[in-house]
Amino acid sequence: MKLTARLALAQLKVNKRRTIWTLAGIIISTAMITAVYSTGIGTGIDFIDRILGETQFRETYYSMIFTLAAILSVFIITISIIVVSNAFRVSASERFSQFGILKSTGATKKQIAETVVFEGVFLTIIGIPLGLIFGIFLQFISVFIINHFIHEIDTLVVEEFDYFLRFIISPVALLLSTVVAFLTVMLSAWFPANKAAKVPAINAIRGIGEVKVKNKKVRFSRLTQKIFKTEGMLATKFLKRSGTNFRATVISISFSVILVIAAGALFIQLNRAAEMTLGVSDANATLNIWSAERTLPIDGVRGITTQLQEMLDENERVTMVSSLSMGMTTIPESMLTDAMRDAMLARWDDMQQVGIPFDSADLYDFHVIMIEVNPDLYSQLVELAGVEYGQNILINHSVMRLFSDGRRIETIPFHFDNQTIELQRWSSESGDFEDAGYIELHGQILRDEIPLEILDSNLEMSLSVIVPGHIESLTDQAMWYFDVDDVDKFMTQAYDKVLADFITENEVGYSFNNIEQMRDEQRTLFALLTTITFSFVGLLIAIALTNVISTISENVRIRAKEFAVLQSVGMTRGGIRRMLSLEALLCSLKALAWGLPIGIVASYLLHHAVGIAAEFAYEIPWIPIGVSIIGVFIITWVTMLYASNQLKDKNIIETIRSGSGM
Repeated sequence: MKLTARLALAQLKVNKRRTIWTLAGIIISTAMITAVYSTGIGTGIDFIDRILGETQFRETYYSMIFTLAAILSVFIITISIIVVSNAFRVSASERFSQFGILKSTGATKKQIAETVVFEGVFLTIIGIPLGLIFGIFLQFISVFIINHFIHEIDTLVVEEFDYFLRFIISPVALLLSTVVAFLTVMLSAWFPANKAAKVPAINAIRGIGEVKVKNKKVRFSRLTQKIFKTEGMLATKFLKRSGTNFRATVISISFSVILVIAAGALFIQLNRAAEMTLGVSDANATLNIWSAERTLPIDGVRGITTQLQEMLDENERVTMVSSLSMGMTTIPESMLTDAMRDAMLARWDDMQQVGIPFDSADLYDFHVIMIEVNPDLYSQLVELAGVEYGQNILINHSVMRLFSDGRRIETIPFHFDNQTIELQRWSSESGDFEDAGYIELHGQILRDEIPLEILDSNLEMSLSVIVPGHIESLTDQAMWYFDVDDVDKFMTQAYDKVLADFITENEVGYSFNNIEQMRDEQRTLFALLTTITFSFVGLLIAIALTNVISTISENVRIRAKEFAVLQSVGMTRGGIRRMLSLEALLCSLKALAWGLPIGIVASYLLHHAVGIAAEFAYEIPWIPIGVSIIGVFIITWVTMLYASNQLKDKNIIETIRSGSGM
């Protein structure tokens, strides 16, 4: 074995703690790359071949899988290089004196670099095989979890197709993972090795490498001096002098903060999109009847409500919502919010793209919809809107769907100011719209206050008003929302006992919907997506944390001599702990200063990505931000505390003599 290889192996054996943490980073990163490649190339390709066969869409889905795998691997490789490279940089920095002695005895730059690179080689010999095994295990768990969620969605599992994923180990994926992992580690080792080789021998012997002392006075804040005293000034000086030692740690913590905020924001935004799709309500089933001729008798509708209520038990309920189109009105542009105007223009452009005829002169024409609800629900809405019983309530909410891509745009459409809206109705006699009186708006309810029952009745490009039983004769449609114990049984009984005769006599259309089943399917898909997302993010954070823990621990170990000298001149262990606590605090604050704004920007970009399916107002993800802030301080402080405890019971004289004592 070459001398440089023996030196590298000896260094790994001497510093077992750093070796273990570096090896952990290599194993986790290799495992993630293996899981991504093997799931995509093995399981994913098999799934596409079984479902699509030789269809024209096959290559498109192949490209999608390879692109997704490439994007995920870029994330993994980036954080892996940061983490592993920092571990080798710390190792090289710690051995500058050794390198100086070797150079003074004739060692070349190439040989110095080899001692660091060989550390990477030895670590890959152990780390990559273990990473491959762990990656295959992650693939197996991923396939198992996905199949579990697929099984929960009964509507996706039909006899004609086998939608379950198969656990397939791809030799190509394993070979590719091995190559990528090996190149990642070698690249990570080469940068610090090359840098260490360039340090002059005299500087290396003196221990001057990345620590740069500048003849510049370090400023301290009064708060720092008051709280941390002399120890605080020493900690600030060390961070100013040795900023490079903590740079990778700051980057790793910032990266973790960004991931937590982005993942948390994605969870919140997907949940918001799900609410827009199915809404929030206690109802678990709906019944909808409609008449294209607008001939639903309101008395008959109310009679159905009474009969349905008689079928229910005490713990079950039914809510009726009936709507009637009152005609048209032209909304003054000043009454529209900027968000609504933008949404209307987007809808207009969308209609032109798909070839739907639209006259720009009708851009501000809105349908006026009158909505009647159960007296008990109306009483609740009156209280929410802050109006008197018997007054009209504006539904100040709009969701527009674009025809080209199915995107949903949610807005607050109107500036409410107790307006009176003029009405027009179509006259078959004159062949034109005629004045039909007016409707007064006394109050409003916004998105967070609107029940699901009302949202479903709020049509696009409409001004919808809740009225206290003003629908007198005929209505366009009626909906009933149920909260019952057995949805299927209730639907069957409701049709046989209540609806059959009414539907036949009035020649109307009807539909039943099992909302609970739809919600369960949506929750399952949502849970699958969040499980995969948070698992991926969690593993990336685990890689980053190996760097944080390793760097902080090594920093304390390397400085054991410095701490021993300080103790010899009177500093207590409590003073050293305060010094290290301030270093952890300053390191955390610097990481948060980078991670928080970038994380918020990432959450905003994700908001736009989710907006492809459902567009709604952006909200800062305060909960993920709070979790990341608390988590950063806990991790850095606990790690620093653990590392400082390693100094206990060490002999000061022996530590000063040996240089570390650890």
